[in-house]
Amino acid sequence: MDERVTLRSHLDRAVQDAPNAPAVAAVIEAVAAASIRLAVLIADGPLAGITGRHSGVNPDGDLQKDIDVAADAMMRRALRMAPVAAILSEESELPEMLDAKAPLCVCLAGSNGAGGADFNMRWIGSLVAESLRILVRGGVFLYPADARPGYREGRLRLLYEAHPMALVMEWAGGAASTGRRRILELAAKTPHQRVPLIMGSVRGVRDVAVIHEGIEPMFDHSDAPLFARRGLFL
Repeated sequence: MDERVTLRSHLDRAVQDAPNAPAVAAVIEAVAAASIRLAVLIADGPLAGITGRHSGVNPDGDLQKDIDVAADAMMRRALRMAPVAAILSEESELPEMLDAKAPLCVCLAGSNGAGGADFNMRWIGSLVAESLRILVRGGVFLYPADARPGYREGRLRLLYEAHPMALVMEWAGGAASTGRRRILELAAKTPHQRVPLIMGSVRGVRDVAVIHEGIEPMFDHSDAPLFARRGLFL
């Protein structure tokens, strides 16, 4: 009979030759433990004081719900016990500095969007759920820049939204781009920098990039050709 695979046994095999393997494994275990506690909190809902009501605004101007704040606090508590140098969170303007000698920094994207994950819908509204749908069914994810205030540089954060999902897409044989540059070639200039994101099959992303290449940028640092001088299917 095969030995039962646990997260610990999987990590022992998967990261044994990776740089900073013990630290990576410790961080993953910390996040996993916090996720279990978070799942219980979400399941308990109002019984645990989680109402879904707005409780404030994060540094980027997005509305915070009480579950966002609670999830952020849970993850931070868990990561403070792991070999982490700093934590950057969507819910805070500046990184939280921990152990300067630790080898890893962790970015937290928050829990918003989780409640909209319905795989029977065409558009789910959750980055991770949309990415899974594309990996399973194919297609292209589009969240380009547009002319609205706050959207000219794109809407998704580079460090903790675009970068990790781009890495997953490329590992799966796909691609991720701003429409002009490969996402994984970009270095963040600010902690919460936003970027356009187009990801999916290599061919699909390339087809969207061709539209960008044929149009001059609309803005100084970004552009939105899909929503301006022409339509996507023209």
